Amino acid sequence: MTGTTIAVLGGGNGGHMTAADMKLTGHTVRLHEMPAFSPNLEQAFKTNTTQVSGTLTEKFVLDLVNADIQTALALSDYIPIPTHPPSHARSATLLTPP
Repeated sequence: MTGTTIAVLGGGNGGHMTAADMKLTGHTVRLHEMPAFSPNLEQAFKTNTTQVSGTLTEKFVLDLVNADIQTALALSDYIPIPTHPPSHARSATLLTPP
């Protein structure tokens, strides 16, 4: 699966860890956050980076960090959604074709 494009939906802790893990294993990674929460990721939007800490403490440069779902999903091979349950319905709505 190395070399695939991953669109991670959700910019919380789970999203950052998923994005970092996928980047560490050699994938193209796009991190998407809902527009309502995008101010929380202002620095990530500017630098395309995420920093994780714990067992691994490192900064990762992602291929894209944005709040535009269509851009994040374009030509993506896999779409993990590491969000908390209240966000699942909203994510499903975004992924459902009109």
